[in-house]
Amino acid sequence: MSTLSFAGDMARLQRAIAESHDLVLRRGVVLETLNLRTGEQVLELGCGGGYYTHEAAQFVGPTGRVCAIDISPDQIAAAQAHCAEFAWVECRKADIAAAPYGNAEFDVVFAVQALEYLSDLDGALRHIHRMLRPGGRLIVIATDWSSAVWHSENAPRMQRVLTAWAPHSPCGICRASWRHGFAGRGSSLCGRRRSQS
Repeated sequence: MSTLSFAGDMARLQRAIAESHDLVLRRGVVLETLNLRTGEQVLELGCGGGYYTHEAAQFVGPTGRVCAIDISPDQIAAAQAHCAEFAWVECRKADIAAAPYGNAEFDVVFAVQALEYLSDLDGALRHIHRMLRPGGRLIVIATDWSSAVWHSENAPRMQRVLTAWAPHSPCGICRASWRHGFAGRGSSLCGRRRSQS
């Protein structure tokens, strides 16, 4: 479970970042990739303050449903407030590896900057596979921070940051996704649930 608190100054900082130009553009790219349709059933994993959830709700409309989970009560409270206008959105505190949803319940499951922080990726992917309908779409956005090009004049600090991010490399997500029944499209981390043979 997370020990981070997303209240007070941390909440204000997160909102400012989420509303920044770069993240607004990224949301557009992610939503285009999701290709959501009216009436679809969607699950967002690690929803944070509900920015993607809010936009997904507009695509699926009232004949659809968007469920969003996060392990942080502060984040869920923010997401609920952000999505309050949509009766077809449900935001709840839950762990990705134990999301409280049924078999083949969703057309789309997506996670932005969430799966790379899980201690049991294989268990989570089994659970995600179970919740997706056959042919359903899984979209995962995960940044490989080791590929970021940046420089700091404080070399020891820069090395500490890189070292801190190293355990969260998303490199294994594609391989693990294939093992758990997702037919991917290269390194795009987009895939469909394969039918059971």
